[in-house]
Amino acid sequence: DWARAGCRNAEKSYGLLWALKELKSEKIERSEELLDIDKMEIRLLLSRCIKRSRYSRLGSCWEAAEMLAQAACWLGMTDDFLASHKVAVEEAKRAALLDAHYTLAQEIFEQERCGSAAESQAAGESAVRAAMLNAGTYKVKAKWNLRSFTIGPPHIRRIIQVLTQWPKGNQIAAVGFSRFEAEIEPELQGLFIRCFSDVLQPQHGKPMKHRRRRELRHSVGNSEMAAEAKKPLMFLEDVQLPSEELQRSTFSLEEILSRNILWLVVMSVCKVDLTPAPGGMGQEKAHSIGSTPHALDILISAMERSSLLSSLLLRSSHLRDSAGQLLSVAVSRCPSLRELDLSDNHLGSKAVAKLLQAGRDNLQVLDLSRNKLGDDGAKALAEALGKGPSSGYSLAVLRLRSNGIGDEGGEALAEALMSITSLTEFDFSENQVSVQISAVMFRAVCAAKALQRLYLDGNLPWPTSENCEVQVTAFTDQLSGPLAVASLEVLSLRRCKMHSSGATKVFESLSSNQTLRKLNLACNGIRQSAANALAMMLASPSTAIEELDLRDNRLGSQDALAIAMQQVFLPGQTVTMASKLSASDSSEIEAKAAENNCLKTLNLGNNEMTGEALTRLAVAFSGLCALQELYLYHNPYIGDVGAQALADVLSRGATQLQHLNLAACSIADAGCQALMVAIGEYKAMKTLDLSCNAIGDDAAGSVSEVLAQKDCELEKLCLSMNCMSSYGISKLMEGVAENLDGSLREVDVASQESSHAKTSFNEEIGGRSGPKVKSKFVGLR
Repeated sequence: DWARAGCRNAEKSYGLLWALKELKSEKIERSEELLDIDKMEIRLLLSRCIKRSRYSRLGSCWEAAEMLAQAACWLGMTDDFLASHKVAVEEAKRAALLDAHYTLAQEIFEQERCGSAAESQAAGESAVRAAMLNAGTYKVKAKWNLRSFTIGPPHIRRIIQVLTQWPKGNQIAAVGFSRFEAEIEPELQGLFIRCFSDVLQPQHGKPMKHRRRRELRHSVGNSEMAAEAKKPLMFLEDVQLPSEELQRSTFSLEEILSRNILWLVVMSVCKVDLTPAPGGMGQEKAHSIGSTPHALDILISAMERSSLLSSLLLRSSHLRDSAGQLLSVAVSRCPSLRELDLSDNHLGSKAVAKLLQAGRDNLQVLDLSRNKLGDDGAKALAEALGKGPSSGYSLAVLRLRSNGIGDEGGEALAEALMSITSLTEFDFSENQVSVQISAVMFRAVCAAKALQRLYLDGNLPWPTSENCEVQVTAFTDQLSGPLAVASLEVLSLRRCKMHSSGATKVFESLSSNQTLRKLNLACNGIRQSAANALAMMLASPSTAIEELDLRDNRLGSQDALAIAMQQVFLPGQTVTMASKLSASDSSEIEAKAAENNCLKTLNLGNNEMTGEALTRLAVAFSGLCALQELYLYHNPYIGDVGAQALADVLSRGATQLQHLNLAACSIADAGCQALMVAIGEYKAMKTLDLSCNAIGDDAAGSVSEVLAQKDCELEKLCLSMNCMSSYGISKLMEGVAENLDGSLREVDVASQESSHAKTSFNEEIGGRSGPKVKSKFVGLR
């Protein structure tokens, strides 16, 4: 204030400059020099103030004070900020005193109600005197709210001074921040964080709960903050730091960068997601770590000093090879880091090799997908894996999807992968390796006998000629027999174009596999000739598959799958189709043909299934004793005939189905009515998808009756893209209104193609329940 006022009463006599010269003489007497001052700008300015040369002197104390204030950043601290800590403590003290008086008033009231008038008056007077004596020592827990200020280096120094040196600093229980200035020295960042509690908050920060309405703004309302703590708590908005994770909806990368809190987040949060938001059409390119100036330097500096960071996601961050090499240094200096996602960053071979070596002791999950590594990058990874001790890597999950790696790079990588004995998941999808190299990689990653999940989707097509049968057999032999991997639980071979011959060998091998739990063979062009092998695999007593994904194939052609399943699972009928299984296996299947106690999820979407096929297939459901989820979407020939067949199965209670998807199956009112009657009797169905069919108002009554049942467990019903009018929708609402407290959460009626009026809310449905009924519907207009 004195500098802003022009240094009154000292401008003519150069009082400030004279005082500085006196200070210099005192320092010389005490053997102290200007070198003790840390900040270079202040040291140079003070040196200029005390020099005797006329060319270096300042003209007035006003000039000296103004330059000194700018060098020390004093001008950024307003009077409100400088007094904010005192205001916080005073207001918290007043709130605490009010709480004490309120408690005393309650006690006096209770004593007056229970005791005599004289005793109550004496007790009240003694309580008041005790309150007056204890008022000065009442424990205050204040919250210092600094969210309205942009915190810079001088603010941080002031905060440190208040919390560590102010006599009343121990009364501040929490400090709240919102944003910081861009340039804050790493050393100052460390001093700042060390002023606060390092107790980890495991859940997302929640807004502070006020104990009473009258509680003041600066007082602490959260019960957790009121607990005893040696250091105050830090809050970023309403999130307590350190924290396990930040909500991405509140703290997106753009928000983190605009608030200049990247260093604070990396040093105070365990799981950090710095993936840029997807940009829409016509929108500016989203900010990323690689495209934002100095963001990478701040990230690396914070990583090297963080002891909490365990997961870092940097997908699509425009890092490139040079940035990846710089990041590898930070990875090696951050021992707490366990998961690193660098997918879609165009990293070069040198960067990925250094990253792999840097994280050999601590990284457990490494995602290098979509980085265009090619064969050169794969060889660099192989060379990096070959360096150092063979058992030194702690890596458990390695993802290399969509990197354009061919047979040459895959073969080199396969040999090196044998050194990672801890690998439990390997994703090599969307590359360009043949089935022969896939078999080699399969054998390599399984050498440690720890692999649980293997993804080889979208590689080169499997050969179909008899001359290449050896190559396919080399892969499938590792799924059964002495070469089988005992730990493998998930195998995904989507979009490999294995066709029926390759799929048949896979099914035959898995008939004796007792460990595989999930198999994905979607989008492979599998036709009816593999249906017999599939049915025999499901009927085998040795199979352990719980989830089977066969979508987007052609297994339903000529009703082949339905016929095979009927022959295997129909009670009392022996297996007559040709199979390559041994006679002993066939006899076991005959004896136990009607049971499969493992399969829980079956996806036959888009498989050319017909209504007649589903009539046959429905018989087999009694043998699939554990089946809970069935997906038959986009089989347009199922129609009402297939829906009726499923309804018969549900009515008999011969299944454990809880989730059924019949979207785009050409089901009309008759099929929907049959299903609804069966579900009303079955009662265990939780989700039903009948979207994109031809269901109209005639079926609305049946649906409404099911929705009105008190004991029905249906949670979600999808009827979007059908032919219901406002009348039909109103019928559904009437059913929901009768069972508002039931298990139903959502009814989707969006995009109805009706010649009648648009779907709208029926205003006649009772007053207070109307909004609650409407809240359960999706797609109303």
